[in-house]
Amino acid sequence: MLEAMGFFGVGKPLATQIVNVVDAVGYAAIAVSTIMAILSAGGLAPTAAAIDFAIIYIKKKIANNLKAQAIVW
Repeated sequence: MLEAMGFFGVGKPLATQIVNVVDAVGYAAIAVSTIMAILSAGGLAPTAAAIDFAIIYIKKKIANNLKAQAIVW
């Protein structure tokens, strides 16, 4: 995940925005990615699983008052 973020040039400002969006609509995004994986007959399943993992991980860090660590991750 960190290698992908580095490859795409995701800096701290963008990472902060991503964490803020996940904080606001995290579980709704998981529902949407699951529905899209089902509708695509499994074609989007690997992508949906990666997105779901990232969202759950970030939400867990936020729940533990570790928002700064979630941004760095």
